[in-house]
Amino acid sequence: MPVKNLQERFEGFIIRAAEMPDGLAGFRGHKGETITVEPWMADALREAEARVRRLRRQVEDRLAGAEARQCARCRKPLTGRPDRKFCSDTCRQAAYQSRRGPKITDPASMAPSLRREHAP
Repeated sequence: MPVKNLQERFEGFIIRAAEMPDGLAGFRGHKGETITVEPWMADALREAEARVRRLRRQVEDRLAGAEARQCARCRKPLTGRPDRKFCSDTCRQAAYQSRRGPKITDPASMAPSLRREHAP
């Protein structure tokens, strides 16, 4: 899809949404039917808002001339604090686990204070 066409569609959507003073009452379904508001819609909107905030941060970073950064583990685009190294807690914890090495599971190789003695 050409960038100009995508940009025009995006701008048109924002303009139409901003012009609706009555909120949901102005939205209609596929064939003009009224949209029924349901509880799951709030969760979907929250998720969409989070995505829009991430996208806005990326756009603002690029406009400010910041070079694109990547997560140190998964190489996904990274935004936010300038000293941030990982895109999520999952990546941060996985990197720590890989640096720390494998867990010791053999009780005989553990220090005596860490061994659990099982009563017979």
